[in-house]
Amino acid sequence: MMTLSLQDSQNWVKASGFDLEAVGKRSNWGSRSIIQKYPLPAGIEKLYWFCSEIEDMLWPRDQCVALVMANGIWPSSENLHLYYKFRQSYGDLTLLEDRPGHVFQRFERTDLSSLVQLGICSGWDLAIFCASGYRHAFISHDAFVEFATESASSHVEIASRIGPAVP
Repeated sequence: MMTLSLQDSQNWVKASGFDLEAVGKRSNWGSRSIIQKYPLPAGIEKLYWFCSEIEDMLWPRDQCVALVMANGIWPSSENLHLYYKFRQSYGDLTLLEDRPGHVFQRFERTDLSSLVQLGICSGWDLAIFCASGYRHAFISHDAFVEFATESASSHVEIASRIGPAVP
């Protein structure tokens, strides 16, 4: 994993054909325009499984950027110590506000799942953009994940794995 500044993250997202302003608003993300919203699991006991499912449903992909779009919403929920230890394991000593983008390579699957779990537990808004994939995700502090896909059949598979979409 490496981190990116907000400007570099925005450039990466734009170059990949996404509209960053539309993310999380159930509107067109760009070419990935079929949007469905799914609730987060009610119990903590399913959180690791759920985060691993999110990561797995973003395959196939070569590289992705996970961008923390909002943090500090519920400061009492954030475990910044744990987050910075995660980041330091990559030799990165920068602050989240300075480098909110996280680039994951295809071999860093567990690392992406871990960041998703940290983001959910911390009450962050986190968008995941895949360079060569067909699915992308937005995890909201309002307890839902939104998948943007290129086909309706993708949502059938997603619903079969994590449960039905919500309006």
